[in-house]
Amino acid sequence: MKKLILLILLVLFINHSYAKEQVMENQNDVFNDFATQLIQDDKNPTFNREFLKPKQLDYSLESLNFINEFLIDADKKELHLMPYEDVVRLALRTGAYVGETVRKNDKNIEWNWVEYDEAIKLHPEIGQYQEKSLGTRFLLIGTSKKDTFVHFSFPINKVLKNLENGDEDSVYAFALTQVKLQDEMQNLEIDANNLN
Repeated sequence: MKKLILLILLVLFINHSYAKEQVMENQNDVFNDFATQLIQDDKNPTFNREFLKPKQLDYSLESLNFINEFLIDADKKELHLMPYEDVVRLALRTGAYVGETVRKNDKNIEWNWVEYDEAIKLHPEIGQYQEKSLGTRFLLIGTSKKDTFVHFSFPINKVLKNLENGDEDSVYAFALTQVKLQDEMQNLEIDANNLN
């Protein structure tokens, strides 16, 4: 809980200074910790964590099927009636696990966690797709290792959509799309540009 409060305070009250090259400060270590806390924080446990088995959470894409089941079960146990703090904790930690799974499995894109306000300064087009909210406060920005094509991903938002809509907003399908299809889409765009 202390880490969550400190992170929120950090985001709200620190003015970021940017170097001339405007490199975004990543939050990878913080979100790696959040992903670990999904099942390992005994002081402030994640709602419904008893549903998860540590051996299932190996950061494989397949492990996200268990995360889908976990989210559906949490919703059945009336997560929406829990204190807001519990919902935020579950969304952040589960979204962090989903995002870390994408980061660990994508061999073509280097993903980094960044804060929305920082990301939008360098990539204002993000605002055309997603407004700032709990689900978009932090996002993954990825750069292809083949070129400078930039990708955006909102794992925390996807977790919130899954809680709202169930399996139709599968975090497994979301991550699979991020890891497999974005690279294929990029290759199609490169091929189309080469035809011109």
